[in-house]
Amino acid sequence: MERGLRKAAAAAAVFAFLGLAGQAFAADNPQQQRDDTKALQRQLDRGGTITLKALKKGRCYQTKGLWVSKSNTTITTRDGACVQYLGPGPVRLRSDDGDPIPADAIFFVNRSSNSGQLPQHVTISNLKLIVPQGGKDGYGVVVAGSDVTLDGLNVQGSPMDAVQVTPRANGRGWAGPVTIRNGRFLAARRNGISVVGAIGVTIDSNVISGAGNPASLGPLGPQLISVTGPWAGIDVEPNIFTYPIRTVMISNNTITGNGGAGVLFALSTNESLPTVADDLTLTGNTITDNAHSNGPFLRGGVCLQGGQKDGQGHLAVTNNTVTNNGGYGFCKHPFDGYNLLLTVLGNVFSGNELGDSEW
Repeated sequence: MERGLRKAAAAAAVFAFLGLAGQAFAADNPQQQRDDTKALQRQLDRGGTITLKALKKGRCYQTKGLWVSKSNTTITTRDGACVQYLGPGPVRLRSDDGDPIPADAIFFVNRSSNSGQLPQHVTISNLKLIVPQGGKDGYGVVVAGSDVTLDGLNVQGSPMDAVQVTPRANGRGWAGPVTIRNGRFLAARRNGISVVGAIGVTIDSNVISGAGNPASLGPLGPQLISVTGPWAGIDVEPNIFTYPIRTVMISNNTITGNGGAGVLFALSTNESLPTVADDLTLTGNTITDNAHSNGPFLRGGVCLQGGQKDGQGHLAVTNNTVTNNGGYGFCKHPFDGYNLLLTVLGNVFSGNELGDSEW
């Protein structure tokens, strides 16, 4: 009897450490809906290292969007835990024009109040993240912090973007540095990875597929695709012209089966060209079988639009393999063209629908 009590106490301690006390029954009872939001959010608000243990029978933790606002936080698993999105979490921020900002991603890495500090030194690794169909618009991860690493993530389902890097309401005007590596981003309604305002982004050794591709989004795929596109594997596109795009390295990725361009540098906004869009590198990637859908009109392996306003921004495209894409292997906007200082060396272009290059 005493041994049994000791075992029960030890089990309770493990659940308490993970912030999951009281959830053990739901983990093993398929008739009971899990909601791990409160338990997980408590742990994230404390910070430190949070190691999620895989649930039995392949079940996932289920949560509304979670704020990751504490510096020096690590979220990981050793045995393949997964987390599923239930819908937006609470509003903790407001935009400059007063709009409420909920946690509309499984992990929303940003400060937790408009007067709070930007989180730094955050790592999220080795987890499977699922944003299911069913009207629950959300992202896999939104990153607005500094020195953030996403390592070995597997994002599935129908997120708006698997990952978005944005400075919105972070109090600084840019995100970064951010490293996204060794991930598998297998579906998205809009883009696999979106960079909308950042300094110091590395996207390395990932598989990025299925953005804007109905076949990757399940039975409701045609209804779920964002009507605005651009359905790119990676979209580097400032939301407003004051958001900087600088020192972005996209290397050694496999980018395939996306509805729009494999990689899109859409360096233009409705107001004007961005003030800063410089030190951009695309190297060593395999970009194949993208842009075979009927839209958007910027279709190709690698596509360019706009650039730094003064025309002095640099983009190097080197040693990539760009094959069998719809449109051109290397395309430009039909009206705006591009406004970049280009270095193009050592690439392999072949089998693209309209040819290797549009110029």
